[in-house]
Amino acid sequence: MRLLLLIPIVIIVFFDYISKIYVKRILSENSYYILSDYIYLEKFYNKGIAFSLFDSDSIVLNYILLIIITIIILYLIYIFLRDLYSSSKVLLFSYVLIIGGALGNYLDRIMNGSVFDFIILHYNDFYFPAVFNIADASITIGAVIFITSYLINGNLND
Repeated sequence: MRLLLLIPIVIIVFFDYISKIYVKRILSENSYYILSDYIYLEKFYNKGIAFSLFDSDSIVLNYILLIIITIIILYLIYIFLRDLYSSSKVLLFSYVLIIGGALGNYLDRIMNGSVFDFIILHYNDFYFPAVFNIADASITIGAVIFITSYLINGNLND
């Protein structure tokens, strides 16, 4: 029954992929779209990792990042499958969000050589410090749930 948790992973990857295709099509280069008073859409290509760390045109650095990211994703999948029947549903849900987001960005990096980010949040003159996508949001929400669960329960199996 818990293997049904694989379905949300596929859904996250699917919606991340579709959203990236859609935004690439509706936005021309150097343009933006005002979605609401608080959300803009604008094209950004990130060859680095979170917050564009290690963003580089170096082929060697990009391959090293790809290898490291591959190892991390495989480890996360291993942990998820190992804990599938021993961890709480909340913890498993956090794994699902993190793995789904990680796979979404990983596929983008494999297919395009970078991760496409496009969501900009702001309030008046305050801008969220990173441009992100659905996969990034999924990873962040999953990490917050994971950390909160750990802080509340004191361990990872409750």
